[in-house]
Amino acid sequence: MGERIQVSAFREPDNKRFCLALESVLKGKGGRISWDGEARRPAVDCRIAHTATVQSIYLPYLGGFEHELLTSVGRELDVSWIVLFAQEGSIWEYALYRGDRCVNRFSVAPEYWDDSTEFVDQRRGDPRLLAETWGVPIESLRRYLVNWQIADADNDTFEFGLTGKAYPEDRFAYGDFNQVFDFLRALGGEDPTSGLEATRQHAIYVPAGV
Repeated sequence: MGERIQVSAFREPDNKRFCLALESVLKGKGGRISWDGEARRPAVDCRIAHTATVQSIYLPYLGGFEHELLTSVGRELDVSWIVLFAQEGSIWEYALYRGDRCVNRFSVAPEYWDDSTEFVDQRRGDPRLLAETWGVPIESLRRYLVNWQIADADNDTFEFGLTGKAYPEDRFAYGDFNQVFDFLRALGGEDPTSGLEATRQHAIYVPAGV
């Protein structure tokens, strides 16, 4: 089993509004956040990257509480947001939301989990819907929403048939799960896990029992 990373990006230009919503929702659930502080137990690490149009946030896996928290933030802000998954150190996927409602899903290789027609069709993505929801040109992201053509190499390993980069300026190619961060930049966001100056580190204290 490889590396797993989950980053959420909110179509919200106002960093203060986003942070206030996060703080308010967390408090309502019995938690709190310490701004600009290094996380030490029992706190968990929270990182936020701000751009002119997008707020990107990283939280570790918290048994599903992290999704409950961010869904509530999306509902309170009433904005479009997206969860980006880098799965197993191998593939990447997304779930697109409006408020608290999931409106579209995508995976570069849904067959990794389940090769049934229904499952694969549900994760083909919709470039036009994503572009309209996010307010970006469809041509800036269409080439990311393609199947990597997974193929079995033997019983324990696999390879991808798709090669090259989606766009010349990308850092990562098809077949590299880090392509998800090129995709995030195409949406106007920055990687909150990268250590860039745009990233702020915070400490979240979750409710007891989480």
